[in-house]
Amino acid sequence: MRSTFLLFLLSWSCHAQQFIKGGLSFAHTTAEPPYGAVRRNTTGLTVGFLFNRQLSERAFFRPEIAFVQKGERVTTSTEELKARLNYVEASALLALSMMKEPHTWVLLIEGGPSFGYGLGGNYKVTSPGNSRNGAIKFGNQPSGTTTNDVYLDSPLDIGLQFGFAAVIRNRLLLDLRYGTGLTSFTEPPTPLPAGTTNTDFLTYNRTLQFTVGWGRNANP
Repeated sequence: MRSTFLLFLLSWSCHAQQFIKGGLSFAHTTAEPPYGAVRRNTTGLTVGFLFNRQLSERAFFRPEIAFVQKGERVTTSTEELKARLNYVEASALLALSMMKEPHTWVLLIEGGPSFGYGLGGNYKVTSPGNSRNGAIKFGNQPSGTTTNDVYLDSPLDIGLQFGFAAVIRNRLLLDLRYGTGLTSFTEPPTPLPAGTTNTDFLTYNRTLQFTVGWGRNANP
């Protein structure tokens, strides 16, 4: 499936405007923080390639492939947890121009599905006079091992993205986009602890991205 999507992107890119982009991600998860803790966004990086093909006077199709850092940051009065998850993410966005006539810059509203695959990550817990850290991996922890590493159930992060973009002089791209995960990277235990439901153990990514891109025109 992934190879089919890559071939699709390559065929489109031959006749589409191409952008290389990079920027910052501000992420958190839907996990309920412990009592007294405060959830904050963790800051990461994102970089990738985007293809922009005009479908009509005001409609554009914008597939892209990007590396995106997501994760979580939780603080208490004495402790801070920072967790960062690395994803390769493909998205297929439809963008609509909010302007009828050609301008030196174009404002777009965009949205569409995204398909992410987790590569792993790391975490660090810091408190006065003490800290611990480890890797974050996807899959089952090997039996009989003792480690500081954390294992998450699913590397898949299927979601929806929507936001705004501006293209200036057909070269400079400014993009502000919010992504909401629809698939959980944690699964409920079996059996469930008393007094809990499946939804108590599901965790989804939430990510705001701000990127800047530079493009070149499509081939004639």
